[in-house]
Amino acid sequence: MKTLIMVAVGMVAFDAVATDYPTNGMLYNQQEDSSLTYSCGLQPGQQRLRCEFLQTAVRKKAKAADLKKKLDEARKNYPGAVQEFSDPKECNMMGAWLGMATGQISIDDALARNPGIATDATKFKEGMVRLR
Repeated sequence: MKTLIMVAVGMVAFDAVATDYPTNGMLYNQQEDSSLTYSCGLQPGQQRLRCEFLQTAVRKKAKAADLKKKLDEARKNYPGAVQEFSDPKECNMMGAWLGMATGQISIDDALARNPGIATDATKFKEGMVRLR
């Protein structure tokens, strides 16, 4: 029984070492005090790699007194940001892009909901398929 367990553990360890694709790890940015953690695995029955990423950033704690100043500065530097995201058409367009990128909606559904998202639907679909 012990031999069987050791063989099974050895096979798992060998399989983990034998992968020729990224599995799990962390990338660390020393200049911005942030890191990117990733976890990857092969899609079942395909030659595709699916990865999930999580970004973590370390920032100084903000002081309440500085908040109003920082908000005023942001509003001054990005005057159109509020309008851009309050416009339902632009909001729907951004939702379509995010939905396609995350795989929550199909490319066809995004095109049907927002025909103005692409001037050439066929080329757009081909490009989005390659991106995925």
